[in-house]
Amino acid sequence: MHLYKAHLFSDGQIKNYSEEDYKVKFWSFILEEFFGSSSVTIKWWDTVPNSFRSLDTEPNLDLRVISSPSTARLDDFDKQCKVAKVHLDKLKLVLVAKHHLNYYHKKMKTDNILIPFMLIIGFDCQLLGLRLIQPKLYCLDNIGTFSFPINKKHIKEGAIEDIVNILTFARVQAIELKNKINNLERTKHISKLAKDLRSTSGRDAWCTDVIWPSDQVIPGFAGEEKAEDNE
Repeated sequence: MHLYKAHLFSDGQIKNYSEEDYKVKFWSFILEEFFGSSSVTIKWWDTVPNSFRSLDTEPNLDLRVISSPSTARLDDFDKQCKVAKVHLDKLKLVLVAKHHLNYYHKKMKTDNILIPFMLIIGFDCQLLGLRLIQPKLYCLDNIGTFSFPINKKHIKEGAIEDIVNILTFARVQAIELKNKINNLERTKHISKLAKDLRSTSGRDAWCTDVIWPSDQVIPGFAGEEKAEDNE
């Protein structure tokens, strides 16, 4: 990008960038590269997490990294570093993360859950994480900060390495949460199947009468028995 599109980093261009410019020209490529090829999903533009559909409030997010139907990680963008706007954006993300944390805590019955989220302001990004220490006591961690490298000096100082390290941490957290959710759903599904198989009503639902060519009726004939007889 610095080699073929150096004009994107000129002071004159940067001064006129909108919030959407930062997303499309810079951050979209990096985030798609990191999350697009993994088992989590990138969803851009103003979107509302599914878990908020039943609530009175619907917070719009500029970007969501989806690791489950209820969304595991959240992001928001701002064009300039205005203190009041930054605090409002961070507050919105914290409240949304708190909602997801409560949802997963109730669903998985564990306190070992971290909900990471990013606040992106122009070329700068802050990765934070919300976790539950004890009932009704939450901790907001500043996991790390990094900047999009806009010149060779930033690259030499390790800006790319910072991006890789911090986004890798976020991706791992999202995938781990997805795996926990999948394992929980799989366990519930297996338990339900086992319960159905143990119940008489469950067996009856899968058994039917069969009429052979000899007109002999075999009551309660199941598919497994037919397979054994044919052998």
